[in-house]
Amino acid sequence: MTPDFSMPSDQTYREILKVLPAGQRWFSFDVSMPEARKGLASRFGMTIWNFHTESRDSRAFGSWAITRDPTTGAYWYRVGKERSGQTSMNRRSLWDALQIAKSMRPAIPMRAVLKDGKSHRCAPACVFDISDVRMEEDESALWLKLSAPRGDVGTDFNDRPLPPMRDLNDPPLAEVVEGGRVRALPDEHYRQARDAAARVYLENGERRTEIQLLHARIGMNESTASALFNNFRCLLEGQDFKAPMQANGLQLFIDAIVARQGDDAIPNIITAVGGYVRYAEATWGNKSAEMRQILSALQREREQGTQLHRIAEAARSAIPSASLSTVGSGPSELLREVWVRGSQHAAFRRELLRRWAGKCSVHGVPCNDQLRASHIVPWSKDEAIRGDVNNGLLLSIPLDSLFDRGLISFDEAGLLIRSPSLTPETADHFGVRPGLRLAWNHLQEHERQGLRANLARHRRQHSELNLAE
Repeated sequence: MTPDFSMPSDQTYREILKVLPAGQRWFSFDVSMPEARKGLASRFGMTIWNFHTESRDSRAFGSWAITRDPTTGAYWYRVGKERSGQTSMNRRSLWDALQIAKSMRPAIPMRAVLKDGKSHRCAPACVFDISDVRMEEDESALWLKLSAPRGDVGTDFNDRPLPPMRDLNDPPLAEVVEGGRVRALPDEHYRQARDAAARVYLENGERRTEIQLLHARIGMNESTASALFNNFRCLLEGQDFKAPMQANGLQLFIDAIVARQGDDAIPNIITAVGGYVRYAEATWGNKSAEMRQILSALQREREQGTQLHRIAEAARSAIPSASLSTVGSGPSELLREVWVRGSQHAAFRRELLRRWAGKCSVHGVPCNDQLRASHIVPWSKDEAIRGDVNNGLLLSIPLDSLFDRGLISFDEAGLLIRSPSLTPETADHFGVRPGLRLAWNHLQEHERQGLRANLARHRRQHSELNLAE
C-alpha cells in the first residue's frame, strides 16, 4: 500500500485517534495529563514516523523508523530517550505518557498513525494498535510493538534482531509505597551495584556481564540492576532519572563519581538529582527531604570547589612550576591542602569510612575519629585512580604519617612491612609492632586484589621496602 500522507497532525489526533492534539506537556490522551495520571483516560494516541531524520533540524534521510524482528516477524517502533544528544520536553512527555498508558488498569486502547518525515503529514489509513511497550535493557529507549493493518506497515523497515528488553511491569529497583516513600534496597545491594556501575561507566566494563554477576552474587533482579545502572549513568551525564531509590543509595553513587571525577562532575549530578526531586514530588507527592539535603550539599560543594580552584590556580601561577613537585615545599603543601579540603577528597574519605566501617584499616578501632584517608599511590602521581576506593586506606594519624613517607607498607597478604630506615625507637613510639596487618577479611577478593595492585606500586615507589623483613 502506498500511504496517502494528506492529513495534518492535529486533525489526525482529533478525528482518527479520538484524543486531544499533542502538546508540549502531554502526549496524548482523550483527557489532560493530570487526569490521565489519576487513571481517567480511556484511550491513548500518538504518531510514528516512517523514517528518522539524521538530526533534529534536518529532513535528510537517516534510517527507517520501524523494525521487523526476523525471528517473530513482529513490527516494533523505537522511541529513544534522547534526540541529538538532548532529552527534550516533548520526548520526556512522550515517555511519561507511554508509561502511564501501559500501566492503566483496566488496559486502554493505544493506537498510532504513520507520519511522513518529509511532509510532516499523516496517513489516516495507516493506523496501528500498540500491543506492547517494552524498555530497552539500558533504559535508553522504549519499544512499541505494532499490530499492522492487513500486515502492511505502509513503509520500508529495518529487518534486524531487537536489543535486549524488559517489560515495563517488571519489579523496579525500589517500590514507591504510601505517602511517596521509597522502600529501600539493602545497603550492600546499593554498594555492589555502585561498584559494578563504576566498572561499566568509568572503567569500560561490560554492562551485561556486570548485571549477570550482580544477580549471581547477591540475587539482584536483573531489571533492578539495569535501573540502578541507568541512574548512575544519568548522574554522570546530567540527565533526569525517574527510577526510585533511597537517599543513602544515591549518596553512595554520588560519592563514587565525585571521588573519581572531582568537582567537574558536580554540575551534572546537581542537574540529575534536581530532576528526580521535581519528578518525585509531581508524581508521588514525595517532598524528598533527604534528596533535597543532598542537593543543597552538592550546591555548597560546587561553590566551595570554585573558591578552592581559584586558590590552586593562584598558587600555580605565582610560583615556578619546578617547585610544585618538591616534597615538603610550600607550593606542594598548599596544593595538597586545597585537595584535602575539596569535594573530591571528601567523597573519597566517605567511601573509605564506609568500606572500613569508620575504623583504622590496621588496628580495627575508631581511634577517636583520628583517622586519615590515605592514598596508596600518591594523589599527585596518578590522576586516573586519585579517588578510587581501592587506592586508599583509612589509617590512624601515626600510621598515615609513616605510610605517606614510605617508612611502612603492606605485602601481598596484608602484613605490615617496615623500611630499614624506620628506627626501632620511632616504630615503638608510633605503635608499629610485629604481626600488624590489614583488617581486610570483610572485603571481597576482587576488592583485596585492587588494593594489592596499588600496594605493589607503593612498595616499588619506596623500593627499599621490598627488602624489609
